[in-house]
This record gives sequence, C-alpha cells and structure tokens, in this order.
Amino acid sequence: MKIAIASNGTNTDSQVDERFGRADFFLITNENGDQIEEVIENNSKNSQTGAGTGSASLIAEKGVKALFAGNLGPKAESVLNAAGINFISFQGTVAQAMEMADKDNFFNQNQNSGNLQQRGQQGAGMGYGRGMGKGRGMGQGCGTGQGRGMGGGCRKGMGRNQGGRF
Repeated sequence: MKIAIASNGTNTDSQVDERFGRADFFLITNENGDQIEEVIENNSKNSQTGAGTGSASLIAEKGVKALFAGNLGPKAESVLNAAGINFISFQGTVAQAMEMADKDNFFNQNQNSGNLQQRGQQGAGMGYGRGMGKGRGMGQGCGTGQGRGMGGGCRKGMGRNQGGRF
C-alpha cells in the first residue's frame, strides 16, 4: 500500500514535518512502502487559507492509503476521512516512519477501515489554546487604567495598563 509522508526534505534522512498543511514536501512510497517513489513539492504551504485542505486533496489524488505527519487540522482531517486515508501522528525521520509502517504491518490490517487513525510516537490533540478570554484575560480592571487582566478587582498590576500606567 502506498503511504505519504509530510517532510521538510526530499530524502529518508529528512524529518517528518509536524505541520501537515504547511509541510515543504510529501514523499510518496511505492506499493510495498519500502522505497520513495515520488517527491511532491507542497504548493499549498504558502496559501493564506486552505493549506490543509489543499494538501489533503493533493495526497488523496495520489492514491495513498495512509499519511504520516506531526499534526492535522480538522478540515484536512475531513478531506482525508472522505478519501479513506489513515492518519498517523508521528515524530521522527522519514526512514523511521517507513520502518514503523513495515514493522507494525498496520496498513495491511486497516486498509479498508475508512476511519482516521491516530497512532505514533506523539499524539495529536484538538486543543487550540482558546480560553474563555480569547487571549485577553478574563476580567476588567478598574480606575483609570481599565486594563484587561485576570481578575475583576482593582488590584494594581493585574491589568494590561497596571492602574493607569502603560
């Protein structure tokens, strides 16, 4: 089965890129998964929007059944799921990813599953670091500063303006 590996370089010594949609290259293996058959430069990596979905569409066109990358966004995940491509969150070299695919015989066991799989040395989560304050704190200060700090009190130094001084 063919696999795609998001990479920052063009050979097996390159690192698996942690950013799927913004990866520099995609390395496509042969049907046995033991040799690089094709190196594709990712033209979607510089897109202001849609880098993940553009990259996922490119991978789907190549007939691969599995993808190794560090992380994957939710929109790219949807495209890969629709194409029946398994995702493996992985950190290491391209050679290590290919070795893992061969050693675990993972792809032959799950070839027709159609479900997105997350497996590898590093898990990918869906947390985006978006708290209730959207990066601006959770309360308001008081007095002349009206800084956006963590508390709702009038304590000096808690807001952005620290009691009227910037």
